[in-house]
Amino acid sequence: MSATILHVSAVNAVDILEVNRSYPILYAARVVRGTVTSFLLTILQDVGQTVKVYMPEIRDRNLQDNLVITINTRSEKYNLRYIGICEEENILVHKFLMEPQ
Repeated sequence: MSATILHVSAVNAVDILEVNRSYPILYAARVVRGTVTSFLLTILQDVGQTVKVYMPEIRDRNLQDNLVITINTRSEKYNLRYIGICEEENILVHKFLMEPQ
């Protein structure tokens, strides 16, 4: 089997995601910077084109660890769906759904 080279876009690439489009999640990681923990997802944007997206912290560490293991071992496959920007408590936030395939 030959290796496939994928082009990886910039990590903060939310602006290139299409609203209501489903993206397969290829890889997940927990990133710790000081006291802040983020959830990093690598998604397939197009054939041969991956994008890394930082997600908000998932407060439940066990849930986060289980998701990382599940995604990376392919025991379950998930898609990320970008819902768009909406206002919550006078702040604009990006909304996502993580759906089983």
